[in-house]
Amino acid sequence: MGEHVAEKLADLGLSNYEAQAFQALIEKGPMTADEVAAAAELPKGRIYDVLNSLSKRSVVRHDDSRPRTYVPASPEHAVSQLLDARLEDLDERRRRFETTAEELETAIRSQETDRPTQSFATSAFRHEDAIELLDERLGTATECVSIAAGTIDEGPETRDTLTERLRSLLHDGITVKLLVHEHTELEYDTELADAGLAIRRSPVVPDQRFILIDGEEVCLEVVHPITPNELLSVVDFRSDQVATELVDTFDELWADATPAEP
Repeated sequence: MGEHVAEKLADLGLSNYEAQAFQALIEKGPMTADEVAAAAELPKGRIYDVLNSLSKRSVVRHDDSRPRTYVPASPEHAVSQLLDARLEDLDERRRRFETTAEELETAIRSQETDRPTQSFATSAFRHEDAIELLDERLGTATECVSIAAGTIDEGPETRDTLTERLRSLLHDGITVKLLVHEHTELEYDTELADAGLAIRRSPVVPDQRFILIDGEEVCLEVVHPITPNELLSVVDFRSDQVATELVDTFDELWADATPAEP
């Protein structure tokens, strides 16, 4: 069968000895344990463990004669059994990783709550990096997100990323407000509105698009001057004074704005 098949068998969970024994049975047909050991060049002291393991995986069968004769299952059945077992193992590992990740995130967040609030600033340039930073910071919201965007003309990548993030925030019970210019044509997922996205229109919306996270963190979106449906950069910073000023400005505009019709 060659090394290529041996590698594929290993990918589906067989050990080197198991792969060698299985290949020997495929190539030579029914054999006793001693014959399999000789054909596969395996230690006789290990052959019964190897064949028992293959039998438990349902890729090898045996009769009840003395000595037992071993035969390989059909290729379709053998591969199907190996694949199902491998996928089940991967699912179990994925569940363990997800549990570990949740526990780690909880532990890290608990440490953050004990950390004194400090001013900070970070930025990302180029469209892809800017979207990644924006999505990351939105994901830290725990209470509310307020978005002021005079126009909404993001490309599909930006729109899809933000839509998915906003959907997640709304699902978690976080308040999300979107303030747009009164003449802006809205193209948003109606599911977001059903989930609680609040949208209002105002004749006065700052040209500089900004996002307020929990009233204490600010994301400024810098639109590309040549291709306005792309972000040139995102500047993210925490500043009590600036955040307070922008929160007050947003709240005043929001109070005077008109709720958008779905």
